[in-house]
Amino acid sequence: MAPTPPTFGARAESSAACCIALPSLWNAPCPLSLGERPMIRSLARLAAVAVALVLASAAPSPATTVVRMTEADLAAQASAVVLGRVTALESHWDAARGQIFTDVTLAVEEVLAGPALPASVTLRQPGGRIGAVHSWIDGSPEFLIGERVLVFLRVSRDGTLRVLQLYQGKLSVMVDPLTGDEMAIRINGGGVRILAPLQRGATPPPKDTHRLDDLRRTIRAVRGRAAPPAETAPMQTAPVVGSDVTQQQEAFVYQGTPSRWFEPDSGAAITMYINSAGQPGAPTQGFDQIRQGEAAWSNDPQANFRYADGGVTTAAGMRYDGVNAVSFGDPDGTMDPPVNCSGILGMGGFFRSTTESRVVNGTTFMRILDGDVVFNDGWQGCGFYETFANFAEVATHELGHVLGLGHSTDATATMYATAHFDGRGAALKADDLAGLRSIYPVAAPAPLTLAFSTPANGATVSGTTPVSLSAAGGVAPYGYQVWLDGGSLSSNASFPWNTAAVGNGAHTLSATVTDAAGSTVSASISVTVNNTGGGSTLRVSITQPSSGATVSGMPWAVMWVDGQSGSSNTFTLTLAGQTMGTTTTGSAGPISMPYDTRTVANGSQPLTASVRDAAGNTGSATITVIVNNAGSPPPALSASFTSPAAGATVSGTVAVGMSASGGTAPYIYTLTLDGSPLTSGGATTYSWSTTTASNGGHTLGLTVRDNIGATATASRTVTVQNGAALSAAITAPANGATVSGTVTVTASAAGGTSPYTYAFSVDGTQVASGSTASYAWNSAGVANGAHTLGVTVTDAAGVRATAGVGVTVANGTPPTGTLKVFITSPSNGATVSGTSWVTLWLNGAAGASNVYTLTVAGQTVATTTTASTGPVSLPWSTSSVADGAQTLTASARDATGNTGVASIAITVANGGTPPPPPPALTASFTSPAAGATVSGTVSVGMSASGGTAPYTYTLTIDGSQVASSASATYSWSTTSVADGSHTLGLTVTDGGGRTATASRAVTVSNAAPPPPGGTLRVFITSPSSGATVSGTVWVNIWVEGAVTGNHVFTLRAAGTTVGGATDSGVHVTLPWNTPGTPNGATSLSATVQDASGNSGSTSIPVTVGN
Repeated sequence: MAPTPPTFGARAESSAACCIALPSLWNAPCPLSLGERPMIRSLARLAAVAVALVLASAAPSPATTVVRMTEADLAAQASAVVLGRVTALESHWDAARGQIFTDVTLAVEEVLAGPALPASVTLRQPGGRIGAVHSWIDGSPEFLIGERVLVFLRVSRDGTLRVLQLYQGKLSVMVDPLTGDEMAIRINGGGVRILAPLQRGATPPPKDTHRLDDLRRTIRAVRGRAAPPAETAPMQTAPVVGSDVTQQQEAFVYQGTPSRWFEPDSGAAITMYINSAGQPGAPTQGFDQIRQGEAAWSNDPQANFRYADGGVTTAAGMRYDGVNAVSFGDPDGTMDPPVNCSGILGMGGFFRSTTESRVVNGTTFMRILDGDVVFNDGWQGCGFYETFANFAEVATHELGHVLGLGHSTDATATMYATAHFDGRGAALKADDLAGLRSIYPVAAPAPLTLAFSTPANGATVSGTTPVSLSAAGGVAPYGYQVWLDGGSLSSNASFPWNTAAVGNGAHTLSATVTDAAGSTVSASISVTVNNTGGGSTLRVSITQPSSGATVSGMPWAVMWVDGQSGSSNTFTLTLAGQTMGTTTTGSAGPISMPYDTRTVANGSQPLTASVRDAAGNTGSATITVIVNNAGSPPPALSASFTSPAAGATVSGTVAVGMSASGGTAPYIYTLTLDGSPLTSGGATTYSWSTTTASNGGHTLGLTVRDNIGATATASRTVTVQNGAALSAAITAPANGATVSGTVTVTASAAGGTSPYTYAFSVDGTQVASGSTASYAWNSAGVANGAHTLGVTVTDAAGVRATAGVGVTVANGTPPTGTLKVFITSPSNGATVSGTSWVTLWLNGAAGASNVYTLTVAGQTVATTTTASTGPVSLPWSTSSVADGAQTLTASARDATGNTGVASIAITVANGGTPPPPPPALTASFTSPAAGATVSGTVSVGMSASGGTAPYTYTLTIDGSQVASSASATYSWSTTSVADGSHTLGLTVTDGGGRTATASRAVTVSNAAPPPPGGTLRVFITSPSSGATVSGTVWVNIWVEGAVTGNHVFTLRAAGTTVGGATDSGVHVTLPWNTPGTPNGATSLSATVQDASGNSGSTSIPVTVGN
């Protein structure tokens, strides 16, 4: 809850900004008011708003955009028109509403219109100042003590009087010193932009200066012939102040300053709620459009601003209540209702502190404390709420004001002062993002650092010693590489090091960390290995291979031990510092163990056997072998992309597949977009949200670094095409239309990813499908009566949107009504094309207002209202309907409601050369490679060419369908099938129903985890069960009941091994790079095997959310 005003610790202001101008009905230019400054992007004070047919605002230049009303219109709508003098200004805090109001008291001199009023009346205006709190609505009328004014007043919902249409309803009255005439002068409200009338034939804009006597005559003439407006509540001329918190004022005037939220600077999101009542014209709808707007401002990785969806709330209005809310229907009655789809549409703004400031990019900003968006009531049927893409654009614009942005001067920007209504929905443009990044910049990361946590520099070590690294700064995630005396030792941040694998004496441990931005730093320490004293009493020997032998592939080593105690000896074999294997046995030898020489570099390498007996005594032996695999040096390192396909058009979230070969494993993959880093680590797949990039061509870059520091690069060009949310509509016939004969059903689509497929239905049964947005429906195929026409639009990404209209089928002889209507051209049976002029006549009409409507194939193609009974000529663009036989119908309605209708048969013949047939449809796999051996979760890439887009990809595994959609990638968990050979099958269906097929054989090889349970008790203590994880997560694993000696810990996610360690302790911490696991619910399991072969496992459910 908001604190009580007298005890506010921070000074706060409310500022609101009307955000966007509705497009002109006839694309007329919108000149700015005189004296307006050119506007660069204002980062600014934005306030709750007003709009007459338009929405707009921003500071420091004029903010609220209006189409001016004439004094005659103001007089007709006013509850009262009063001439008087301002005697008092008193602001008060309304705790129940969380708002400030200012009471303006007038000494009444004359009532020019409306009921008789007392000698003193009080107006109640939103805004004002209480202590350190200031609230203002752009475009509000301004008042000064002692000022003489003429005001047009309207009774608000609570019965209080308020100036009509903001500043337009107030004029200052003063005497012209030259003529002595009393003049009424309108002074534009603070932050106002004025547009010319938006309709042809509109009266000239009103003057701002009038002789008072002339204005009196105009008002009385209008109200003398017009009925007073209906009131929603009894008029209160002296409203009660329901608060002890009041403050006398000398002036009620406009103020402003740049503002922003401070929470994002510490990583916190701004939580927005939506009032549960929903849109006035469509209750509970519109939530998706609000959330799309929130997401648009939250998905830019180059800005630190984020909206969080708080769900629904009962909070509403522009209130300082601690709840950032979007509400509908003007719950506080702040805005006058629109008339004829013009007036105030909505407002979006915030309350701000005037004591807390922060300098960002050279501009001083005050702190935003509370932000709200409010939409006005009365806009149903104006194409605003009903067109979701338009509503999403306005919601996105308003939310931009709430976060602190003003208007852009870039006409393509969503934050431009005029709405585009071009189907963009919640999309942001380049200048919108530039403004966001300017006031919410991403802080530069701290310098990348690296240090050894253990062992300490200069330490003496023996046996198995834990090595751990600590990295900070830079851009996570990190990739590590550790060397021992220049030879590769590990690529983990923590691991056990068997010091017995090297000789006693001084050694150097060095490490390099690479962050996601490609930056690297190194660190090194010196240690002394001493395995000769204490328990190092065992005599170990390697009898195969011989010292100096040349080895390759996977040979076998033979080891012996002498002097052991007990019957449990743990043998460990290492090559070049890498553990090749370990086993525990009662035998002293010979012990045979294979080792993979392909995991190390060619050349001279140490091969070490170490043994620990049941009493803890240890010993080791080392020989030198020459590794020579497939010649020297190893094959050259290469890098490549497996998905998306080269030149592909992508949208939404895309799986980027990366691959490396040659060099020396393991590999570190660093992925960039247009040179900026996306991720770096050992994972070969990355989920890329393409909505963070602009539409158009982009380059994915890949750098692979192998275990010895060699690098290879690859690049892939793709095209990003993200659109607004997909929407569908049936544009003809109109909802509620009466149709007959063959009717052209026409649909439209916007947003999503083109091209579109249209599926038409009648009463739920599909009757046509294809890329054509119209369908010739023979209504004679159904019974007369009510029917529902539907369309389902599917875009190239597989997203669907639906729409429907209700129609009445009336085949047979239609009633002709009481009027006689005649069509004299074209003639019955004529063939028409291009633009055809239809001539109509009417007989028997009463009155002087006849409405003529022309329909073809069930859709209205022309209408006019005139006093004429003929000839009346209407133009018709025949290309709006399908070629062929059609029925042309003319209907008329006179001033008393009498109707008549006439029809003729015509043939539409616009011709045109048919398009050539499409190229042959083909299907193929882009990944995995033919014959590949796969495990874990694999990205299956599919491709199609030729035919007619869009395509549907149906994927099977061994003949069983696993997916069918417009997505060309599929994440296949190979653990769902047995190890061995399997066949991937693909069927592509194009927009014309053609099909093509492809198949690919792969081999699945997953190392199965041991069964759950076992004799050991295993615990995962973090993350917690049911947790949502992302990035690199450290997993804590504990074991109970294990015998003394080395324990082998294995970590798996979704059945795929993601980490492991060998340690003599009962607890390890393993890093899990979650981007390598598909998003969604999965199982995280840990398995432990002790030195005696006992095992145990456990698992917890988690959700991956990258």
